[in-house]
Amino acid sequence: MEQCTRENGALSFLPGSHLTAPIAKRFVRLPSGGTGFEQLLDPNQVQTPVGDYVLEECDPGERSMCRGTMPRKVHVKAAWIGDLVLIHGSVLHKSERNRSDKTRFAYTFHMIESPPHAVYDDKNWLQPTEAMPFSRLLDTPNLSILKVGV
Repeated sequence: MEQCTRENGALSFLPGSHLTAPIAKRFVRLPSGGTGFEQLLDPNQVQTPVGDYVLEECDPGERSMCRGTMPRKVHVKAAWIGDLVLIHGSVLHKSERNRSDKTRFAYTFHMIESPPHAVYDDKNWLQPTEAMPFSRLLDTPNLSILKVGV
């Protein structure tokens, strides 16, 4: 694992955006091969989400960052080598291009529902193969519902 910095493309996210911002596009596997974005909503009808992105890197503080012509505040949170960052799959998140001379490898872990409870989309960018199927956390589904805080 390696240090994440603004220069090498540290993760940033918009807190609460999974509750307020519609999903306007998604990253998919393209029929022609490779991956790209599929537009789900007309970009002219989607409002720019309001809020400040949080950047996960090792230099906490608050800075201004320009995105196009619009300056935005970016709250910087400390994230150390080996830290775990969990986000809801619908939270707006991004990593900028690595503009440093250092690598930035990251380990991502995706949890998804599986049949018979859900149908996995063939267009999703992440696809299992015969040689590398998705691993399972449970051999049999856990059908019990756990109540937290009871």
